[in-house]
Amino acid sequence: RINAKDGGIDAKVIAEAAVPGGQAVSFHFQIKSGDSFEPWQEAVARKEIFGKSNVTASKDRLGAAVKRCLDTHGVYVLVASGHDLLPEEHSKAEAHLRKAFADCGYPHAVVKVWSAGKLASLLRSYPSLSLELNGVKDDEFETVRQWGARADLGGVLAIGDAQKRFMKRLADILRGDTIQHARVIGEPGCGKTRLVLETVRGSDDLAARCVYVASSAALLRSGSLLTELINEERGYWAILVVDECDEVDRATIYNVIKGKQRIKLVTIDHGPEVSRDTSMETIEFPKLGDKQIGAILGTYLVGSGDLHNWTEWCKGSARSAHVLGENLALHPEDILKSPATVNVWERFVIGYKRADSPEAQRLLTEMRHVALFSKFGFKKPIHAEGKFVGKLARRVDGSITKGAFERDVAKF
Repeated sequence: RINAKDGGIDAKVIAEAAVPGGQAVSFHFQIKSGDSFEPWQEAVARKEIFGKSNVTASKDRLGAAVKRCLDTHGVYVLVASGHDLLPEEHSKAEAHLRKAFADCGYPHAVVKVWSAGKLASLLRSYPSLSLELNGVKDDEFETVRQWGARADLGGVLAIGDAQKRFMKRLADILRGDTIQHARVIGEPGCGKTRLVLETVRGSDDLAARCVYVASSAALLRSGSLLTELINEERGYWAILVVDECDEVDRATIYNVIKGKQRIKLVTIDHGPEVSRDTSMETIEFPKLGDKQIGAILGTYLVGSGDLHNWTEWCKGSARSAHVLGENLALHPEDILKSPATVNVWERFVIGYKRADSPEAQRLLTEMRHVALFSKFGFKKPIHAEGKFVGKLARRVDGSITKGAFERDVAKF
């Protein structure tokens, strides 16, 4: 509140003690914008502290909030966002403030001055905030908090040893120097996106650096986010997580980011992934076991003794377990009913593509025909089976070519 009387302090942050039993430290910020405020001038510094530059220093002239800061041994931080101070200017500004406080009875006051350069260096650790401040549109990416608020990523998290090993390896890659790109591959609905999210948000150092994009198509369509992230002058230290990223888009994005060591890339897709690179590692996502699927179902069917009858239906898929469990509890007459938040069964096939797009319609047509058969083949001596199914699909959608049908089926 710019016009509110604040007693000389705009904001206060309490930093918890770094060691058990230690004392928390409070930071008290006075924020000055614009280039007319020149804190390296002694008269300007004294006017900020005492209201006028030519008055005798005394405690009575301190703002109430400033006095409270000094009485409680807090840190006084003057933020001058309108200047990138030279070293000499910075030293003078802090010296003038310390002298002013000492003159009115606080010889040991702790004083900091932050200018534009300091703010920029601090913001590099928080790329989602930096992107917003630099004018990149919010709808191009999500912070970890926004990502985690998605309705389809809620519910109980049930993981086994294999999933824990996955999370540890991913975290090691994101903190390490050797691998720049982690390629996460796994069947639709197995829980890839959720576990990547949990890996990142479970550690403050990773969460602060992370930005999430729901699909590679959205990232490449906008262009500005990718261009901004690789801008050397910005100096971002970021983890870019791109969901629903097929092999073609993955190659395009990685080609842009490769070699820029400040940027870590995580791409998520159904696979398969056949490419290899010395700075890219493909991590196969492990399916959930019956125990973990049962734990998810058990949150919906409390006290039920027949969970084992339903675990096999889920085929290791966390998403299927949540949908099935909710429907068994709320819609037992229709256990395949999609949640109100998302058409989950179409999501398995088209991911985050628009349902009315030509590509999504092609995939849905193909998979509806595939679903009519328990199994069929593309290679000799049973290659005629695949051709027969493809012909059935082409009767409905003439744009489905033989090559497209075989490629799409191979992905699933």
